Amino acid sequence: MQGSILRAAAFLSAGLLLVSCGGGGSSSAPGVAPMAPLAPAAGSRRTESVVFPPPPGCTYIATVNPATHFPTRSAARFTGGEHFNLDATGCDYGIYLGPNVKHAEIEDARVHGAGRIQIITEGAQDVEISRTAVDDGGKIAGIEFTYDSTGSVERSYVTNAETGVEVIFGGHVRFGELYITNTSFLGVNVLENANAVVEDVYIDNSMNVGSGVAVQLGSKGVVRNVTAIGAGKPTAFGPQFGFFFGYRNPNVESKHNTAIGNQYGFGVYCVTSIPSVDELTDEHNRARDRTIKNFDVQTSNCAPPPPGT
Repeated sequence: MQGSILRAAAFLSAGLLLVSCGGGGSSSAPGVAPMAPLAPAAGSRRTESVVFPPPPGCTYIATVNPATHFPTRSAARFTGGEHFNLDATGCDYGIYLGPNVKHAEIEDARVHGAGRIQIITEGAQDVEISRTAVDDGGKIAGIEFTYDSTGSVERSYVTNAETGVEVIFGGHVRFGELYITNTSFLGVNVLENANAVVEDVYIDNSMNVGSGVAVQLGSKGVVRNVTAIGAGKPTAFGPQFGFFFGYRNPNVESKHNTAIGNQYGFGVYCVTSIPSVDELTDEHNRARDRTIKNFDVQTSNCAPPPPGT
């Protein structure tokens, strides 16, 4: 799923990454050049300013991420709850759950309007999100688990985000029975030594150029019974993928997944746990209606991981 080098080079807490590193796209497809690493289009985030005082309805927070380069962020809500409609317009985040939060529940809720991420956990433990609708308005991510956060997102709906849901920097999350639509970058992103189970998820990007599921950068993932529908046209970062696994050798179990109408069904870049097209297809993964290629597995000319990773 597209190339890129991470988080506008500063590992910003709400950024995202997909790396294809020269071979993620099919080098054998007629007329299609191999993909090269690209910087995210949203790299201008580093130039944002913090508003003092916070907008009405927002409260300052000190985020865990030391790479944000900002003294504070703002959020509309800190805790869990149920049966609420949170309009976080004017705030950076809708709901922020930091490292002191344990066993939070968000259910039967609607969260929308925040400028960066609607629900973010930084080090929070056992966060359960269920039966919740998130409308991200095209911002960075609908829901993000980061900095060793743990929890689950189930029976929920995420739409209009740059990335629907992501788990990064050591997070451990289960995503189940999600409906994700109209993302401009990724439906699900698992990266930077994270661990996620993505099961019974339906991602519909037939109306947009976002891709389906990515597991990358030393992460572990179980991707099972997932359907990824694409629009069959390139994204700003490269071809549109249904599923993409690669870079810095993540460990991926991919079974019973279906890609429909993307440019590539499945792309694998130098992932030893999926060494061949045969292994992908043997696990009952299916790809159809491709505009370029159903399966692309790159196992040669793999760059070594960066030092210390």
